[in-house]
Amino acid sequence: MEIADQLSDRVAIIDHGKLLVLDTPENLKDRVGKGDIMEITLYNEAKNKGAREALEGVEGIQEVNEVRGRTVVRALDAVSKFPKIFTLLESIGAGILDVSLRRNSLEDVFITLTGRGLRE
Repeated sequence: MEIADQLSDRVAIIDHGKLLVLDTPENLKDRVGKGDIMEITLYNEAKNKGAREALEGVEGIQEVNEVRGRTVVRALDAVSKFPKIFTLLESIGAGILDVSLRRNSLEDVFITLTGRGLRE
């Protein structure tokens, strides 16, 4: 997906033989939503569902998914939401092992359109 994003003028996303979208990488990423992507790895993967449910109620969070054992959060100005997110996760007993922050990607577009990560 990263190579397609860098080198392609247009990208098609196909799921189970069905064409879902065809557009420029930038338009596809904008269609999904602007904002940052925060990937949170918890000490206990079994807590991901509870974390997802709790985070869905936080103001300013646009989307929460679980992908490959991580809780993936999309939010505008995600850095400003770190304290609230960390406090909330701690309150439900979901210890944080790792957190990363990045920009929107074509893989995020795929996840939003199909409800699952690549190779699931």
